[in-house]
Parts: sequence; structure tokens; C-alpha cells
Amino acid sequence: MINAFFRDNHNFSFGNSHHIAALVLFSFFTICSIYIANKYCSEQQKYKLGNYIGGSLSLTIVLWIIAEISLGKFDLAIDLPLYLCSFMAFTMPIFTLTRSFLIYEIIVFWIWGGTLQAVITPDLYHNFPHYNFIKYWMGHAGLIWMILYATYVYQYRPTFKSIFKSFGVLQIYFILIIGVNYLLGSNYAYLNEKPTVGSVLDWFGPWPYYVIQGQFLILPIFFVIYMPFYFSNKRHTP
Repeated sequence: MINAFFRDNHNFSFGNSHHIAALVLFSFFTICSIYIANKYCSEQQKYKLGNYIGGSLSLTIVLWIIAEISLGKFDLAIDLPLYLCSFMAFTMPIFTLTRSFLIYEIIVFWIWGGTLQAVITPDLYHNFPHYNFIKYWMGHAGLIWMILYATYVYQYRPTFKSIFKSFGVLQIYFILIIGVNYLLGSNYAYLNEKPTVGSVLDWFGPWPYYVIQGQFLILPIFFVIYMPFYFSNKRHTP
């Protein structure tokens, strides 16, 4: 089993049994954790469970980095937790420990706008039980698990202003990553090259045009993400 954990297997494909199983498993974890927290847990227990979920995401990223270093595969240009999803997973305990609404209203749009696509069309090559497979799903489906938990257990909801806060912080992230990519010759945030799997960036032209054109798509996507929250809040307002 340990050998299988590290042995390369480039068998993953969109919609295969491993893909479907991961979606089903994380859906099950998400539904069960929200149900149990709301029905059986005290407020303190709800926060503890949230800490466990957030901590497990961060720990997965740390263990993956340790595995890459131990195997002599670690590369600063591709393995730092600087891709947006990896960064969110790595730093998730900051959110779960502080339960900061500011962090929630920023990442809720990042997760639904970007992470969801990564779950539907994974940029992944390894099947279970390879450690890359585990890291990928914990660092993507795990984020959706956490944001749904925060929404339905912490009862957090973004506001209209949250759209612009999230967009503004995302621009700061992009600027910082442009600097990192320049120094390391890397492609964090896919700012130098499109993902190898299909994505919305394929609708646009080659670099650097897809980066610029993609910026004009972000705010409309964030508005669409906000709509269910807007109508839900309106329905519950007397």
C-alpha cells in the first residue's frame, strides 16, 4: 500500500471512477458534517469541527511538501503552496481559528469561482492512492467542503460589498504572484501559461491576452455567485 502511495500512475482521466468516487466521497463528508454540526453540536463543538476540517486541509499540503522533499522532487517553481487553491488550503486554519468574516467574504468567491471548476475538470494525472491524488482533492474539494460548512454552520453570507473586496484582494494576489513567477520562472496562478486541461481561459487568446481578458470575466462571475445569496437573504427578510 505504501508503495502504491508513491508509485507513479498516470491513469487519471476526467469522469473516471476515481474522479466520481472523489466527488461522491467529499459530498458525503460535507453533508454529514453540516448535518451533525447543526443537529448535535454545541457552538463550541461546531467551531472545533471546523478547526479539524481546516487543519486537515493545511496538514495535507504540509505533508505533500514533505513527501516531495523526501523524494527529491521538490521544485520551487511548481511546488510552493502559491496556486490559489493550495494557498487557501494551506492557510485555512487562519480562517477556522479566527472565524474571520472578512476572510470568508473574500474566499467564498474564489472557491466558487475557481475551485469548483478545478473539481469538475481536474488538472490531475494520478489515480488513488497516489499522494498527489489525495493532495489534489483535499486542496480543492476540501475547500468547497469548508466554505459550505462556514455558510451553513457558521451562517456566514457574503454581502454585495464582498464582491469588490474579494476582487480587490485577488488583484493584490495576482500582482504578488507576477513577481514570484518572474523570480522563479514559474507559472503560479497560470499567469504565464494556460492550464493543460480545459478551462474558461481557453475561450481567450494566447498569453498575455488571456490574462487581461480573464480579468473582465472575474467580476461578472462574482456577481453570478452572489445572486443565490442575494435572493436567499431577500426571501428571509420580512
